[in-house]
Amino acid sequence: MNKKIMAAISMILVFSFLFAFTGCSPETEEETTTTITAKTPLPTDITTSFDEENSEVVTDTTYSPEMLEANTDKIFNYFNTQLNLLKSGVEAKVEMSQSKGINKSYKYVELTKEEIIDLVKTVLGEETPADFNGDLKTLSAEQYEDVKNYGVSEGRIFNEGETVTVTRKEDVPMSENDYINAAINTLDSYMLHEDGYKIDEYVDVAEYLPVAGADYVSALTREDVKSATCVDQDGQRVITLTLKGHEFPDEIEKEIIAKAYNVETVKSAKIVELEGKIGEANGRIEAADKIIAEADKAIAKAEKKNDAEAKKAAEADKAAAVADKTAAEADKAALEKEKRTALTNKTIDQNVDEIMKEFESANSYLTATKPTLTYKDCQIIITANLETDDVHTIEYKKSVDVKTDVTGAGSLKDIGTVPVAFNYSSTVKYTIERPAPETTAAAE
Repeated sequence: MNKKIMAAISMILVFSFLFAFTGCSPETEEETTTTITAKTPLPTDITTSFDEENSEVVTDTTYSPEMLEANTDKIFNYFNTQLNLLKSGVEAKVEMSQSKGINKSYKYVELTKEEIIDLVKTVLGEETPADFNGDLKTLSAEQYEDVKNYGVSEGRIFNEGETVTVTRKEDVPMSENDYINAAINTLDSYMLHEDGYKIDEYVDVAEYLPVAGADYVSALTREDVKSATCVDQDGQRVITLTLKGHEFPDEIEKEIIAKAYNVETVKSAKIVELEGKIGEANGRIEAADKIIAEADKAIAKAEKKNDAEAKKAAEADKAAAVADKTAAEADKAALEKEKRTALTNKTIDQNVDEIMKEFESANSYLTATKPTLTYKDCQIIITANLETDDVHTIEYKKSVDVKTDVTGAGSLKDIGTVPVAFNYSSTVKYTIERPAPETTAAAE
């Protein structure tokens, strides 16, 4: 009897513990989820798919072509606004790092009709229309989407317009000489992959971020940008700007690159001199405006009094001031153009110097002539806090196709001079660590 009582008591205790941990009933259980709301809503289109081979969720942005232009307008405005706010007295720790690399250059090759037919058959199999002739517009919307998704996963690029063309990236050999190719590949090991600085105290970030001496970080305009995309995920916002480049004449391309990659934090003496002269021109313009305003008042006063002589004198003063203003504006325009040219040349020269410096590391076995540079697929990427819009990283990714003539030296002397083409990549990244909110509140 006692055993039965003890067993019953034991069962009661077990169930009491279960109810203590689980609550009175399953119906009272509640799942809590945190929803993060963006401070500034932006158009963002995120698709996710499950990669069975690697057992992971893959996230991608898939803006429709018709929406890309409108989305870029909104995203670009946000990009410039938030970046330039960093020059408004933001205090944070700052770290700058750099990385460089040399790889094969590449080109985009359009798929032939036969290659498109093979692509469609790979995806659709027996469901491929019997009369399919390579025109992707003749597929149903569902079929086209399946073909496109597979093609993108294989690195194909779908260019959608009145017709649909498909391109792929194709590596370009560095040169026709395997010894030279091997020698150039070794340059990568000489490069500085961790060159930068770290400010481990809270400072005004303005003096540590580009552009030197300016009240802005980005001077880019919408016309400089090919596209802008936005991904909001896990409380973070990632914006990627892709710059226009080789589709423009050389001088315009260089100006865009100079504006985008002016990451200097110290002005050159030439830029300081030109900005001083521009300031003087602005002073002349302001002085002329004051004289014009006073002359207008004098003219009005003379007209009321019917004083023709006074009116004539005031009109003469105004005409002289207008002429002075016109001359000052012309001087200012010329100086600003000279400044842009100086900045462009400085940035381009720096890029050439960067590349030539890497060749100096290998001058015991090869030397190179001054290269020609073509910029492509250059990007600026920022990450920001979704709830506050605070930018915490800026990444300048520069991709340059380089063409030069390389001459063998030392053990490669017998090779002679060989034309070479390769891709040079350079990334400069700024990390901005702001004080924790509770630290800021305590300080206040």
